[in-house]
Amino acid sequence: MRTDNLGAAFSPGELRVYVFSKTYATGWVVAVGISLLASIVSGALGAVFVGALLAPFITFYANVAGAHAIGTAVREMPAVEDGSEMPVSQPAD
Repeated sequence: MRTDNLGAAFSPGELRVYVFSKTYATGWVVAVGISLLASIVSGALGAVFVGALLAPFITFYANVAGAHAIGTAVREMPAVEDGSEMPVSQPAD
């Protein structure tokens, strides 16, 4: 839901709908899997000099791919609407 209130972004009632959804959990599981796989590959390649040089790049790619997985999951989540387009609070004068 879109509001002009920053506190709504941290409201437990609003977040609970998203955090416990199957789509969001799938995004996190994919991100953790990518991170785990990158750690295994970096560790295996760390035994050789060239692999040790590639480890930071592998880790960076894994972090970007994991963030993309979570972002894609959030984008695919259905919007929760309350039906009103008016702001919840009035602006200060």
